[in-house]
Amino acid sequence: MNDWSKTPFFRITPVMCIGIVLGTNFPHSSFYFWGTIISFFIFILTYFISNRQRFYIRWIEGVSIILFLFLIGACNSSLSEENLWKPWETNKRVGFTAEIIDLPEVKKSTIKCPVLIRGEGIPTSTKMILYIAQDKESRELKDGDLLLINNVQCPQPPKVAQGEFDYQRYLHIKGFSGSLYIKRNEWEKWGVGKEFSICREARKMRKKILSQLEQWQLNDDEFGVLSALVLGEKRLLDKSIQNDYSATGASHILAVSGLHVGVVFFIFTWVLKWILQSMKWEKLRIVISLLFLWIYTFITGLSPSVVRASTMLTLAAFSTILHKHSSIYNTLFASAFLMLLYNPNYLYDISFQLSYLALLSILLFQNRIYRIAEFRSIPDKIWSLLSVSLAAQIGTLPLTLYCFKQFSNYFWFSGLIVVPLSGVIIYLTLALIIFGWVPYLSDLLATLVDWTLLGMNKSITWMSKLPYSTVVNIDFTEIDLTFLYLIVILLLGILTRKKFRYIGSLLAVLFVYTIYRATYQFFL
Repeated sequence: MNDWSKTPFFRITPVMCIGIVLGTNFPHSSFYFWGTIISFFIFILTYFISNRQRFYIRWIEGVSIILFLFLIGACNSSLSEENLWKPWETNKRVGFTAEIIDLPEVKKSTIKCPVLIRGEGIPTSTKMILYIAQDKESRELKDGDLLLINNVQCPQPPKVAQGEFDYQRYLHIKGFSGSLYIKRNEWEKWGVGKEFSICREARKMRKKILSQLEQWQLNDDEFGVLSALVLGEKRLLDKSIQNDYSATGASHILAVSGLHVGVVFFIFTWVLKWILQSMKWEKLRIVISLLFLWIYTFITGLSPSVVRASTMLTLAAFSTILHKHSSIYNTLFASAFLMLLYNPNYLYDISFQLSYLALLSILLFQNRIYRIAEFRSIPDKIWSLLSVSLAAQIGTLPLTLYCFKQFSNYFWFSGLIVVPLSGVIIYLTLALIIFGWVPYLSDLLATLVDWTLLGMNKSITWMSKLPYSTVVNIDFTEIDLTFLYLIVILLLGILTRKKFRYIGSLLAVLFVYTIYRATYQFFL
């Protein structure tokens, strides 16, 4: 990353992130909008001035473009905040129409329905979570059903104490204005939505693929892991299996991520290379592979980690088409820039943060860790996998400690099992989907998928029961988070710059942090 000219997005993406934080906490979209227009106009003026004059006012050009990007982020996030519908502020009963936009989920006494609502005074594209009282009618609700909500009271969201989970804020990050409990007499079904929806079609395709896989009669635990691993469908996961994967630090494998997207993209390109063998079809092969990749991205539910991986692959693929060499760091930050431009709330999504921190940490540390020791053959492969796990942990550990208050001691061991096996499972599952009509071959593939899943689940369950598998209830504050990331940055400076001042700074930070922790524990 020494050549700054090749990583412009490394410089501009943090600027927009700061703007997003400002717009979220101080929403004033009209002010930010006019500021954006003015800063862009100043940049255009300085750009068309003669080269001789531009030399003396080049700082204005730089300031105006930074201000423009900063205000773009502020305006975007401000609009997102202002468009949230807050009916509880009027303290009146309201009525609206609602279209169910995802599969309803059965809870203990309610049916959870993500909906798109419409009504007088309600901003366009407002989404909410409705918890409908469970009865015979509500249990029959389906994706795409239209509901009429009558005269419902919207209570003020409960106040959240410091350190507690803020469900309302979580919903805002996911794009929902809030949640609402609907009693039996406050709703009725009045039709089925007929408007075309890409997301609904993607969910139908996901359901169809799951139905196709169900016919092979895999065990419930194995099928639940398979549906999460390949299609991002977590509703079928058993709670005990989820806890086992979480305890061993392998829960990331249950969410479709960059690893899965990379495997799927490789399969698409390999198949198309076999079909379109001539070099003159190379660009067409890339475009078709990207099309299938984004279809897969939609089918799996557009989680931030999948969108990140797909966006990066798309940018890298277009660089290949245009015969342009692109820095991996620039591609990484460019994908973040585009995602935040589309949805500024991604910045506050924990999966978005962990996805980028993990990949950035791997890029910065993995090769340096790998070069510590040299092996050959199979030990070298194992060391390579282990170095990736260790590198990713360096970047994500502070955030996971802060958010989840626990640490999995065997994360390095679980990674050696789940990473290779998950790749095998994806290959076998795609082969099963494609060749499911072939007698005997399909049975063999289904058996291999079942055995591989069973072996992975049993290994993780066994590992979760080992002594000291997880340290829980870790007291980790915002100050701890800041200190730990400062230590990581200084450690990176020592490894890359090899200058004494970084070592001195690291020792000073460690000294101050030790005093802080000792004082904190004393007064706790």
